[in-house]
Amino acid sequence: MGFFNNDLNKTAIAMGKVIKLLDDVQGKLSWGNDLYEQKEALYMIAYVCRVGILDRIESNNWFMTGPISIPSGFFKFKKVTIAEGLMQTVIRLKGISRNEEFLEKNVDEILERKQFFYEYVSIFTEEQMRQLNKSI
Repeated sequence: MGFFNNDLNKTAIAMGKVIKLLDDVQGKLSWGNDLYEQKEALYMIAYVCRVGILDRIESNNWFMTGPISIPSGFFKFKKVTIAEGLMQTVIRLKGISRNEEFLEKNVDEILERKQFFYEYVSIFTEEQMRQLNKSI
C-alpha cells in the first residue's frame, strides 16, 4: 500500500469526490430542499462509493487501519485511516439516506450490489458508463 499505489490513489480521489458531493447535498437540505428531491444525487454517490471505494478496498484486501490521503482542496490532503475515510463517505451517506425509507433501501442495495444496483446501472448507455467509471 505504498505511495504510488494507483488503486489507493484512485480510492482517495473517489473519497474526496464523495465528501464534496455529500457536502453539496447536505447544503441543499439545510436550505429546505426535500431529501427525496436529492435521490438521483444520492444514487450517484452510492454508485461512486460502491465502485470507486468499496470495490477497490475489497479487491485489494486493505487493512482498515491503513493510511489514505484524501484530497481536501487544491494541493491539500487529509491523512486518515481507510476506516475513517469510510466513515466520512459510505457511513455518512447511509446516515443521510436513513431519513427516507425508500431512499435508504435503494442506497443500501447500490452499496451492496443487490437488485437496485443493476437497475440503476441499466439506465446508462455503455458510453455513459465508460465515462462515469473513467472519472472514478
